[in-house]
Amino acid sequence: MNLFKRKPKWFVLKYCQVEKRNDPAYKWYAFDPAVIYPETILRILAVIESGEIPEELVDNQAAPGVDPRSVAFAYANAAKELPAEGWHYALTDRDQFIDPQQITVRANALTLARRWFTQALHCAVGQAVGVHIYKDDKYRL
Repeated sequence: MNLFKRKPKWFVLKYCQVEKRNDPAYKWYAFDPAVIYPETILRILAVIESGEIPEELVDNQAAPGVDPRSVAFAYANAAKELPAEGWHYALTDRDQFIDPQQITVRANALTLARRWFTQALHCAVGQAVGVHIYKDDKYRL
């Protein structure tokens, strides 16, 4: 069942580049965290606000009998469960925090954003993907 035959409005492939590796099991992509984290977090916030199904996370290759939207629902629900300030923290330099609770909330938001992006990439490509995140201390956990 192909729920979204057109390209999703938030198309993850425009934010990364193919990385050539000798790895037949995965298609590798590289991305700059200073681009992808803010873009992904904006998308997550839009999904939270609108209540829409994040179509970029719909897995049209789901096993028979599995709702292709189940992963999308799970990610959207996980995003809603994070404290709202976590998304703001995620876009703030790690060095600005000393409170362990804030650091944890920030790390959880960044982790979910990375997983959201990776899942969207997998759904867009239709195969196993490897992700190379360039180093940027602002986005370190």
